[in-house]
Amino acid sequence: MTHLEVVHSLFEPASLVEVITQRYDVGPVASLALHRSYVNDVYRIETSAGGVCFLKIARRSWRNAEDVGWNVALQQHLRRHHVSVAEPVPQRNGEIVCVLDAPEGQRAAVLYKATPGTKPRPPVLPELYARVGAATARMHDALDDFDEPCPRPGRTTPWLIERSGRIIVASLHRAGADRAFVDHFSQRLAADICTRAAGLDWGVCHGDLTLDNLIVDHDGTISFFDFDLAAPAWRASDPSGVYAWSLEDPTARPLWEAFLAGYRSERSFTVADEAAVPTLAAAYDLWDLAHEIEHWRAWSGDWRTTPEIVSKRIARLRLWTARLGHT
Repeated sequence: MTHLEVVHSLFEPASLVEVITQRYDVGPVASLALHRSYVNDVYRIETSAGGVCFLKIARRSWRNAEDVGWNVALQQHLRRHHVSVAEPVPQRNGEIVCVLDAPEGQRAAVLYKATPGTKPRPPVLPELYARVGAATARMHDALDDFDEPCPRPGRTTPWLIERSGRIIVASLHRAGADRAFVDHFSQRLAADICTRAAGLDWGVCHGDLTLDNLIVDHDGTISFFDFDLAAPAWRASDPSGVYAWSLEDPTARPLWEAFLAGYRSERSFTVADEAAVPTLAAAYDLWDLAHEIEHWRAWSGDWRTTPEIVSKRIARLRLWTARLGHT
């Protein structure tokens, strides 16, 4: 019988309960359920004492133990600097990163305590975005002296833009006009960033700064989590999401302005940084499509990036040419 290799597996909950009780001092487990299976598999755990934890298990093809260990070091650094992030739970042996043997090979996992608070729900007010902006600035301040070498590429022009453009172009086998556009668009973005780079703030960034990746406690404390995309990058790229939203929905413009005001209440966000935000937001749109093509076709199937979906995403990129004044 032919041996079939496994790309990705889901653990049986009862076996995870056994591992957790062996490796962690959390007491008896009352329940364990798959909370989310996406880039990582996340399990929600309730203990008999009423505690809640989340076990985050990285896909083997996404993040290895070194990557996950760097994320933990970053979070611990932020905690030491009084930035609220999810708190990792050490194993009985003192190690934070737990390596699990899966059919596809070893996978890295971390157990986190549930963070107090809730995810923001509409309607979202400018006051919240001002607090998020201020909290982001404090996070950047704290990361200025985080010197743990990053095991994954920084969001440089070659990685963020040029590589993304090549991935998209290579996938467009029968779309000559789109191929030419993406190639030209990525070249223009790269040239634009190169002319600006010397005057921009550079350092470790969250990388996926959305309301889906933070929690607000009853006292207004902003807690960040999901640092999977954290890496050295231009700091002006972190608020790309809220800026892009402000272009698509006029009612979101005050939210972008509130974010900037909140950020500037804690840290400098220069005129050069602000002027670079549109180009960086466009670059992250380009990267996001390349990420879908590179990873999600393999992880979820072709339905995630059909020719029709890719065509619509490229149409979205074309909107950036007018916004950026490209010809």
